[in-house]
Amino acid sequence: MGKPQFSKWSDKVSITTQSLPGEIFVTVEPKGPREALVTWELPDKDQKWNYGVDITYKLKQLGGCNEVQTGAKEPVTLLNVQEKQIPLENLQPGSLYEVTVTPRRPPSLHSSIVTPKTVRTFRTKNDVPTGPPQNLQSTVRKDSELGFKWDAPECIQQNGNITQYEFELVGLDEWNEGTREGVTPRQNTLIDQLQPGSLYRIKVRAYTAEGPGPWSDSLEIRTTGSELGPPRELTAVQTKATQIQLTWLPPYPEKAIVTAYRIRYSPRADDSNPTEVELSGDELTCSGYKSPIITSANLCATIKGLQPSTTYRFAVQGQSSSGNWGEWSSDYFSTTRNDDNELLGGSLKLLSAGHDNLKVKWTPPAVIGEKIDKYDLFISVASVLDQNPKKFDVSGHTTDYHFRNLDSVTQYNVTVQGTSEGNKLWFISSVFSTTDFAEGLLSWLPAPTDLHLIEKSDTMLHVDWVPPEIFDPEQRELITHHRVTIAPFDPTTGKTGPSKNYTVPYPGNSIKFEGLRPETIYNITVQAGTNSGYGHILWGTYSTLAPGQRHILRLLNRTPTTLNVAWEPVWGRAHSGYTLTARTLYSVYGNVRLQQIKSFDVDASQTEFVIRGLHPSTVYNVTLTPKDHNEVAWGAYATLPPGWFVVKNLKQCDKTDFAVSMSWEPVELDMASDYQVRYLRLKEHDGIWTEEEARPAKELLCPKDGCGRLCYLVFNLPHNPSEYVFQVRAKVDGEWNHWKSAPKKMTSSEPLNIRRSCCIVPPPYFVDNIGAPGTFWEVDVNPAATENNVTRYYVVVDERDPPGDTNWTELTDKVTANKMKIPYYVAASFNLETLPEPRKVRIGDGSVIGGYLNYPLVKGKKYNYEVYTIWNVTGAPLVGRLRDVRGWDWLFNQIYFLWIFLPIICLLVLCCLIWMVYKYCKDRHRSRKEHSRLVTNGQHAPLLEEQKAGMNENMRQLESRLDKMRGAVDGRARGDFEDGYMKGYKDANKLGSANAARRRLDDEYGARDDRFHEGYVKGLKDAGMTGMTTSMHNLAQRTGGGYSAGFAQGYKDGNSGIFGDRVTPSLVSRLDEQYAGQEDFKQGYVDGFKEGASSRVGDRSRFEDSRRLQQSLTELTERLTSLEKTKGDEIHSTKIYHVYNQQPEGATMTSTGAQLAQELEEIGSTSRRSTLRRHYTPGDYLKQDAEEGYNSLSRNRRSLSASALAANREDKSGKWAEQLIDLVSEPLDTTIARINNYTSSSNDRGQGDVVEEKYYRSHKEEHSSR
Repeated sequence: MGKPQFSKWSDKVSITTQSLPGEIFVTVEPKGPREALVTWELPDKDQKWNYGVDITYKLKQLGGCNEVQTGAKEPVTLLNVQEKQIPLENLQPGSLYEVTVTPRRPPSLHSSIVTPKTVRTFRTKNDVPTGPPQNLQSTVRKDSELGFKWDAPECIQQNGNITQYEFELVGLDEWNEGTREGVTPRQNTLIDQLQPGSLYRIKVRAYTAEGPGPWSDSLEIRTTGSELGPPRELTAVQTKATQIQLTWLPPYPEKAIVTAYRIRYSPRADDSNPTEVELSGDELTCSGYKSPIITSANLCATIKGLQPSTTYRFAVQGQSSSGNWGEWSSDYFSTTRNDDNELLGGSLKLLSAGHDNLKVKWTPPAVIGEKIDKYDLFISVASVLDQNPKKFDVSGHTTDYHFRNLDSVTQYNVTVQGTSEGNKLWFISSVFSTTDFAEGLLSWLPAPTDLHLIEKSDTMLHVDWVPPEIFDPEQRELITHHRVTIAPFDPTTGKTGPSKNYTVPYPGNSIKFEGLRPETIYNITVQAGTNSGYGHILWGTYSTLAPGQRHILRLLNRTPTTLNVAWEPVWGRAHSGYTLTARTLYSVYGNVRLQQIKSFDVDASQTEFVIRGLHPSTVYNVTLTPKDHNEVAWGAYATLPPGWFVVKNLKQCDKTDFAVSMSWEPVELDMASDYQVRYLRLKEHDGIWTEEEARPAKELLCPKDGCGRLCYLVFNLPHNPSEYVFQVRAKVDGEWNHWKSAPKKMTSSEPLNIRRSCCIVPPPYFVDNIGAPGTFWEVDVNPAATENNVTRYYVVVDERDPPGDTNWTELTDKVTANKMKIPYYVAASFNLETLPEPRKVRIGDGSVIGGYLNYPLVKGKKYNYEVYTIWNVTGAPLVGRLRDVRGWDWLFNQIYFLWIFLPIICLLVLCCLIWMVYKYCKDRHRSRKEHSRLVTNGQHAPLLEEQKAGMNENMRQLESRLDKMRGAVDGRARGDFEDGYMKGYKDANKLGSANAARRRLDDEYGARDDRFHEGYVKGLKDAGMTGMTTSMHNLAQRTGGGYSAGFAQGYKDGNSGIFGDRVTPSLVSRLDEQYAGQEDFKQGYVDGFKEGASSRVGDRSRFEDSRRLQQSLTELTERLTSLEKTKGDEIHSTKIYHVYNQQPEGATMTSTGAQLAQELEEIGSTSRRSTLRRHYTPGDYLKQDAEEGYNSLSRNRRSLSASALAANREDKSGKWAEQLIDLVSEPLDTTIARINNYTSSSNDRGQGDVVEEKYYRSHKEEHSSR
């Protein structure tokens, strides 16, 4: 057997199998309620996978159903998906789905290898519900409430999460028409404020985030109770032994037709089994009933079969056409007579009179008064023979009666007859007259005010009013309702038709009259009522529209002689204008001619007009006619009665614990000449009104112009203003009108700038010392020479001495100025009306002048004042100023005892003048002698003449520099932090606790800035106060460095007393050593030390060194001036030079010793005839300090005398001020003599610096030896 043979191997072939990819990245984005987009992606290492994926999605939760309700749903699979984005469609809204993405298996892949899956869940977007809520039903049913509940829509119809439910409740009766809508997140609701006995229909629908679904089925339900309210004003009109006649008004509002009434009555002693009588139709007529209270709207009934002399309780209720009985009226009690033959009577005087009523009171004789058990009252017209007088009766215990429904301005004969057991015992009669519409009934119950038409249509008038003001709480509680009447008025016949009476329960103040006739004028009256009578009457007239007519013309305001009307520009403004007419229709006064027309042409741009010159208590037809249109607008309005010119928009604009500031709009067209304010404390029983003096209207200016209001301030009240009521009245044509009360609530809605301009700032404290001697200053205030366009004069008081600059834009009252740290304030203001000619004004007299309280001045303090004149020519204000200073005349006026010494003062002045003349003559003689001696010694006159012009210039420059130095000395670097620090340091000992300090900081210093607060808390801490809050502690750490830190440290040291009471050289040296280079700190330390030391020792003067220096500079200026007059050009021969830095202005101001030595050498080599000769003056010591600030005592000084520099090149800080003060402390003649003496010596030596040195040393030696 042979050996097997093999062929060669084939070429090698490589095969690479592809593994399954790793995790597949999957995102699902819902695109809508029924669509979603699936995006899948392979990892980077598996990008070559090309077998695709299978996508399976399955519904997990349908809409609002849970998984159990949803059940098992078949999945949907998409095979071999190659696209990376696959839309899913036909999904369910608001439902939860699960998506699974699986890579497809290659054919060669072994089945044991598990394929990875990626699973994602998502929820489709919501859709509106497709089904309504289920099972709507009522859960609560009351007279004015209905409660409902329901189930959610079926879960498959919810289409997402239900977010809320909306319900709609519709009234189905005439009296409850309207729709109530609401939303709730719950499946129930409670609806209140419904009408009793009324039918309603409700439906509900569900909301998702996408919107509402369909409405549910409606449910109709009626509230419990009756749709009828209680009948009104049940009253007995006549009583007999066995019967009582009753009358009442139907329920209001009339929700349904009343078909019958039921009367319930029982003896008061036995109410257990009342009797009920049902009446309807003709049984309710008032025919044959006689009573002044019965009107056409009243219903009447007679209850018979009663027991004599028995008190009965009555009540009445109505029945609607639906058969429901309404509410019972309130109980009414009435007593039957003992016998029908009893007679009534009374005694007589008039209590009150109105336009349709009289109230009388009688008093029978004491002998028979107790025997009278009945009174008969008869009333008849006195001017004619009345065949049928009206008769009324009351019991013997009644001593007053109120006759109603009478004619206005008519005399009536009233008769009262008293009887006992049928026998006439007493008779009295008198005549009384009714008034017009302006007067009322009860003297204590005023009329409502401001009858206002809210809206109207062709069949409706909606009006409201302001209830009467009653300040006595006991009387205010007596008001139970408002009685409102409406009656049509026929302008053709001038007759008023039958009136309808309505009752509005108090404190209700509006009523809507419906069912009226179109294009009809109606008289409306309103009066407040109690159980025993009515108050004064408010009367107005309005008219309905024609069908389809727009409500264009409206009444804004009315007075006794004006009507202010306004209209909407419905015709545009491009026409030729309007014709406005007012035609007289009716008047209370018989002398007013009717059908008279007033006509006015009104520009097309206007939308408001005031018709003036009308008659009081008169009805006018006001018609507005566009000249280019056929449509007209009209309305009927009545003017107010006499006495009703009242202010408008009266309000309290600001108040403090001691004062209240008020403002109001003036009476229409500025017709009032004067106004008066009064106030009453409400807590005081039987309190008396405090009446302020009447003020002319022109004097009640507001602080600034352009307000259109009048301003008034009541201050120094003994109690808080909230305990008072304030009233204002106006005088028109010499007659005072009714008072108008200011609302107690302060108006706060106005912007701050309006309040500042149109409201007098009240004082936050009790203003003392008004009128005290020395607290006022009489000055002259004159009008401007050019009065055209002058808007205001301001008298401004400047508390600075001397006065400084003022900013007229910051002019304000004293309280505000103090808060703003402004040292000047307005004490008074005038305009052209109040300042027509020059007048005397007392600044500080404690009165209010032109919108500013003129606060009393501080006795003994010096003040200045200015008068600002404000012109407004081009719309921008122009300001003029006139300044005056309180002078010696004022001082003598205030310090009156100085007048006693006036002769002595005059004698002293005369002696001084004689001595000055003598000295002048002596000095002039010596001057000539010295001048002659100087010429013989070689100092020629031409040299002096060369320097004369320069000397004058130098003197002017010296005076200018002195002025600058005074300003620099006056200036202080102290600011808000330092002020706060001093107050806090002092308050720490006064307040005692951190809580009290915090309250003081918030209450009194809350308006100050943060730096003040930081200083205040730092002062508390440094003074040793403990227990401060964390915020206060942190605030105290924010001091920082520099001037403020030095001030605080210096104040502490000065207040402690360890370093004495004055800034000494040793203290300055210590500062130089410890705080080298910290100039601001050292300056602050010195200022603070002085303040602290002054506070400790009680020295009220601050910066004493500054004051002494200021005084010395002033004396020095006067001395140099005297030297110039007495010595002339010889001043130059003294060779007193001033060494100063020759560097340009702005360069460094510090001179080294070498530089100053060089200048000394230059001076020594300078010829006496040189025109560059520089003149030394003691004031030049302060040249640098005037530019850099006086208080830096530790800074290097640039200006010292040449001799001082030659003797000691070191800067001796703090010495220059003392040297200057010493220099000017000697008498003038001593200075002149010393100058003459050393001038002679200088001629021999020829060196000016030595002369100065000798002069200086001699001066110091002489003064040190004193």
